[in-house]
Amino acid sequence: MKHSHLQKGQMVLMVLLIMLVGLTVATGVFLNSLSQVKNTSSQESAQRAFNAAESGIEKYLSYNIGSLVEMSANGFSSDGLTISGEVKTCDDSQKNCFQATVLENDVAAINLAGGTATEIQLEWDSCADLLVEKWTADDINLRTHFSHNEGECSHNQQILSIDTNNDKILRIRPIYDQANLTITSTVGDLPAQQIVITSEASEESGETKAIKVTKSFEDLPPIFDYVLFSGGNLAK
Repeated sequence: MKHSHLQKGQMVLMVLLIMLVGLTVATGVFLNSLSQVKNTSSQESAQRAFNAAESGIEKYLSYNIGSLVEMSANGFSSDGLTISGEVKTCDDSQKNCFQATVLENDVAAINLAGGTATEIQLEWDSCADLLVEKWTADDINLRTHFSHNEGECSHNQQILSIDTNNDKILRIRPIYDQANLTITSTVGDLPAQQIVITSEASEESGETKAIKVTKSFEDLPPIFDYVLFSGGNLAK
């Protein structure tokens, strides 16, 4: 009898242990599933916030830079988003400037119309040469070739004079290499060249996403430099 009671006690203990293990496994599976549901919900909220912020950016990228500068001064229409714009300035001078990485044979367009700059400084940090085209109010194209420093390409600097009454646009093309290009005025001030737009959206869950882009002056794509155009007929 004692042996039978001992066996029954062992069986009860084994059943309890099995139930405990099963309960532990079930609890683990439940908690893991709950965590996955929360993560999925969080990811969906984050994606919705990102999409909302992106929609704000896309809306304002369709405006030209002049309109965006005016909006940044008067305030953007938020549509439930937090949107702001700030004209790009360089260093401590708070002067308008242009800063961008311009790929080899790509073009950076600099707006001169409406500015007071009579002299600008071009700086770049690669072994690229710069082909600079200055377009005037009479549609005259004046070209300048700036070479990089021989043997030391980490810092190149050139000065270019500007006629505020006649010069309208600069088109700067790096050749042989890309260039991290910075353009500032040394005399007078450039008109706004770039505006930094920030769009921020928040979900009820607390997820917040922000997107920041830099909008530059609009100009023709680089391929147009190689296009021959005539208002009439072309004769060979």
